[in-house]
Amino acid sequence: MVEHVPLRRIPRQARGQRRMDAILDAAERVFAEVGYEAATTNAIAARAGTAIGSLYQYFSNKEAILRALADRFLDQLRGVLDVALDDAAALADAPLESLVDRILDPVLAVRAARAGILDLYFRAGRPGGEVAQAAHGLIDEIVARLDAIVAAREPWLDREPRRLRVRIVLEVVRALLPLTAPGGVPRPEVIAELKRVVRAYMAAIRDEVTGNP
Repeated sequence: MVEHVPLRRIPRQARGQRRMDAILDAAERVFAEVGYEAATTNAIAARAGTAIGSLYQYFSNKEAILRALADRFLDQLRGVLDVALDDAAALADAPLESLVDRILDPVLAVRAARAGILDLYFRAGRPGGEVAQAAHGLIDEIVARLDAIVAAREPWLDREPRRLRVRIVLEVVRALLPLTAPGGVPRPEVIAELKRVVRAYMAAIRDEVTGNP
């Protein structure tokens, strides 16, 4: 398990935040071009147009930068989900196809945009530790919010079976996400099949209760 590597300094002004974001953007490009092992903090600082001393004000080493990039992805994902799930009442009445599109499309877009850094993070042997704990926390949040939507759509379902089915849908999506945009290039045919699987499973849940064949 990888130990947590905190920021040396938290930006308190907009200028400091912009500098740190520039360092992270530069690091993502450098990692993608030369790989994590070959990348250096000097190259990252140069790409960001900042002094190496400024980089070390925020990050103690290359590992800390990689961890910060993974954390940033989780924050971005939480943001798009906040937008997608902000109106539970409307989602409860939405047609199944538009519901799946509204939830999955922004998630797929963020995953494609950050595919390179995510693949690098896990290839570098860092699937555990603080980032993984944060990811599990986000998953629990997603389950709770999706469960509220399904409860409104399918009020006849008991709580425990309902939450189990929500968890199954989420795990299916997580398992197939890497196939939707390998190397950051979206594959529409895979995305279409993923949505087909989710819609079919959700429709089967309703049919099971209503008795439709």
